[in-house]
Amino acid sequence: MTQKNRVSSGRSIDQSKPIGFTFNGQQLAAYEGDTIASALLANGIKIVGRSFKYGRPRGIMSAGVEDPNAILQVGCSPATQRPNVRATQQEVYDGLVCRTTNGWPSVNWDVMAVFGGLAGKLMPPGFYYKTLMFPRFLWHTWEKVIRQGAGIGVAPTEPDPDVYDKMTHHCDLLIVGAGPAGLAAALAAVETGARIILLDENAAAGGTLRYSNGRVDDMPCTDWVKNTLEILHAAENVQTLQRTTAIGYLDGNFVVAHERRTDHIKNFGIVSNGAFGKDEARQRLHRIRARRVVLATGAHERPLVYANNDLPGCMQATAVSAYLIQYGVRPGTRLVVMTTNNSGYEAAFNWINATGPSIATVVDTRQSPNIKLMAQARGMGIEVITGSVVTEVVGRREVKAAIISGFEGDQLAGESRYIEADVVASSGGWSPVVHLSCHTGTRPDWRNDIAAFVPGDNGSKLVPAGAVTGEYSLSDALTQGWHAANGTLGEI
Repeated sequence: MTQKNRVSSGRSIDQSKPIGFTFNGQQLAAYEGDTIASALLANGIKIVGRSFKYGRPRGIMSAGVEDPNAILQVGCSPATQRPNVRATQQEVYDGLVCRTTNGWPSVNWDVMAVFGGLAGKLMPPGFYYKTLMFPRFLWHTWEKVIRQGAGIGVAPTEPDPDVYDKMTHHCDLLIVGAGPAGLAAALAAVETGARIILLDENAAAGGTLRYSNGRVDDMPCTDWVKNTLEILHAAENVQTLQRTTAIGYLDGNFVVAHERRTDHIKNFGIVSNGAFGKDEARQRLHRIRARRVVLATGAHERPLVYANNDLPGCMQATAVSAYLIQYGVRPGTRLVVMTTNNSGYEAAFNWINATGPSIATVVDTRQSPNIKLMAQARGMGIEVITGSVVTEVVGRREVKAAIISGFEGDQLAGESRYIEADVVASSGGWSPVVHLSCHTGTRPDWRNDIAAFVPGDNGSKLVPAGAVTGEYSLSDALTQGWHAANGTLGEI
């Protein structure tokens, strides 16, 4: 199948290494380095799931772990298949088999969608608890029906042949997150001789730098990340863990992390002459006791609210940039970006700069946005509509158009505009990823200026740095990461 949405060579893929995979029984093409999500978008696949009860179509919304829609069943073996895998995290390997977990008889033609309009009246909240209690001999039947609609995947039915293990570590400094702040912290600490562990949930380090066009130390972001990683990998006192998620922060700076070691490798456990042998662990649990922890978990972009904002084609603005720059995928030709801040413009710029014909419109909720950004946008042929919002997206199975309205105060004003679009991206600011800092009972602090929570005071043993603090500029992230490492190591 032709990858109709592939527009250029992305930073994370190797187009000299084509591979194939199967999605819902359909053979699709991809490149080494693709995630399932980027490969599906490249092939023009938009519907990746259905909502519970109403059966509304769901598409890929983000490019990271926060995506709520692209939840797939991976594998076909009764022993090794994995339910509820995020398509935005799982890398494609040659021969990978995956499918959607809900939608009957298929995700494209779901029976529940036919009755979706009636479901609100026929199936109010809690109906299944009250209605399906009797008769008791039908309980198993009702269970199958509800599970089919919920789309929660299928557990393996045979013993798992793979190996799983655990390791215990002690270090002076644990850095959670290998974005700009985390890398700066590691770089600042590497010369001290302290024992350092740097972990990140993504396949590659860099965070937002992976799809940024900015510069660090007078070099492109990607070059700075590459140079930093070379220094860290060459240092004997630094251990880096990619594809590793910190899942628990306990008393005494005890952090539990889960590493997906081989889920991205074809035929793991069958062939033993590759990077991993058949006796190697497929996944590993790391138990880390650290003297100090730098929390550099970043922030998630907030989507904006409008009617039908769950349709396939509605995405985060940063996800548009990530798929364009990292994977060389533009999931359409006509883009509308609704933004409350400057960062939304970057998606429109990247959209126009990609190869092939395209149209972009920026809808800025502010009456007086940044003058330089507006001038740059209009110089690239991007229409900028200020003091306006997207009130509704038109379409049944995917985005077809956006309806734009102006507003005064909290009331809509003026005539609405109908703009054809196949992708509507939104940027409503950022929410720091504070979850880990709350595990020991520390309450996050609310900041009115960013309308978000930031980590509360957890003592000097856990130091937040970067976007998790509510400061979102690249220079702030690098500076905070550097000072966080120097400050924590000075106390050891």
